[in-house]
Amino acid sequence: MNKSQLHLLTISILISSFTFGQSDKLEKLTVGFMCGVSAGTTPLVNKMTDLVKEKKYSEISSLLNSKNSGEIFLAILILERLSQKNFYTLKEKEIDKIAFWKSSPVPVYNCLGCSSDVNSMWKLFENKNSLEEITWLNRILPIE
Repeated sequence: MNKSQLHLLTISILISSFTFGQSDKLEKLTVGFMCGVSAGTTPLVNKMTDLVKEKKYSEISSLLNSKNSGEIFLAILILERLSQKNFYTLKEKEIDKIAFWKSSPVPVYNCLGCSSDVNSMWKLFENKNSLEEITWLNRILPIE
């Protein structure tokens, strides 16, 4: 292998590792209820589903302070549903944070099917069930 081929190989490896690293980070941020060919949920949605099943409501509430907009979006959905079902009483601070985030332009990474997208937080709340979030909520916290 000559020097230029070795140099090209090194650059290719660096670029691919950077790309895969970005992909991993993005996966941790992405909200998806029917992603990919298998129409599965993203790791973030799985994490939140587990928190609900384990009734870790205070941990879910703490995610209103997260730096991950996907966690914030899902925490709002869950806390509002828990409150609606009288399983959880929202504190004034939580109500204020929810109101703030629901009108925020902060981007939320999401997927539906095989396509990925980015929407602002307020737009997702304006267009209810655009990501199938209500279907997911009805599955994990059904309204009786």
